[in-house]
Amino acid sequence: MIKKALLFFAVIAALNASSQNTLNVQLNKANYEIGDSIIFSCTQPELIKDSNVAATLNVWIENIISHKKWFYRYPMLKGMAAGQLIISDLLSNGDYAMNFVVQRSFFSIDGKVADYSRRDGELNYIMFNKDGSSFTGSVIPAPDGVFRVPGLLFENEASFVFTPSKKNTVNELDIEIVTQLDSTFSPYATATKLIHLGEGKISNAVAADYHFSYDYFYTQAILPKVIVKTKKKTEPDEPGETVTANGYVFDGLKSKDIANSTTIYQFLQARIPGLMVSPNGKGGYIVTWRRERVSVFQDRFRVTTDTYINTQDIAKIRVYMSPSGRGSISVTMKKGSERLPESKGNHRFEISGYTPAGIVWR
Repeated sequence: MIKKALLFFAVIAALNASSQNTLNVQLNKANYEIGDSIIFSCTQPELIKDSNVAATLNVWIENIISHKKWFYRYPMLKGMAAGQLIISDLLSNGDYAMNFVVQRSFFSIDGKVADYSRRDGELNYIMFNKDGSSFTGSVIPAPDGVFRVPGLLFENEASFVFTPSKKNTVNELDIEIVTQLDSTFSPYATATKLIHLGEGKISNAVAADYHFSYDYFYTQAILPKVIVKTKKKTEPDEPGETVTANGYVFDGLKSKDIANSTTIYQFLQARIPGLMVSPNGKGGYIVTWRRERVSVFQDRFRVTTDTYINTQDIAKIRVYMSPSGRGSISVTMKKGSERLPESKGNHRFEISGYTPAGIVWR
């Protein structure tokens, strides 16, 4: 009888553990063509039961052959999340792994105010969204200056400006922040779906060999463990223009050449041999080097050449050129006091939120 009872409780415990780690993922299909949309939905049983818990669904995609990776994230409300990725013609045909990783935390900002005292009172903040909307709020820091702004939901990037409740002529707040979604975490539940682009389908050998590893993604992929998109103004460690073994570096903090240019592509075309820039008829540009399309990144996030980048807000441009003919442009934007020279502290931040609906997977 005792053995049967122990076996019963062991089965119940195993079922509970399995339920907590279960992530149900549905795709509209497994084989796709360029221009198709990948439509997915995910449910997590335990989070559905606990409707007060808000979580985040990370979608990490990997090309199984080249190991190139893409990162997206979506809000998970009441244990459910859904999204759509439109397949770009810039992607190569082949086998891909879509890894779905649940993070049991919602978007929040953790920060600390330097030299804070109780008499400073509450901290006000304004969130400016890319669509022009804004949101205001306030928070009271702990005696040591630590604070949290919880429950934020926004897409793409937003600007956050913190101000003291006691109005001063100059905002001298000195703040450091991190966001939970960009810090390392223990996955609450994971699931992997393999898909194929182009003719054919996933082979049995590929399906059997692929195994998702959270640690591998964080040690091998370019994924920041924390995101603190502001810093105090320091002297640039490079001159206005530097030629390196891998390409070029242009510093917008020391030289005004970037800020005085109409576009970054106009600026670069005049300085990089072989870089070709032409209008694409949509308000953007076609940028190639040795007849290959050039990839563009803004603050580590890939953007299209249609994306407007204000040259006056650029801190640094790095251009990498590989012998194979592929090139990439990495743009770092000015942060905090670099953008606002009249400020004496850190209180303005550019923060990345959730992936917008119907984004193009490039």
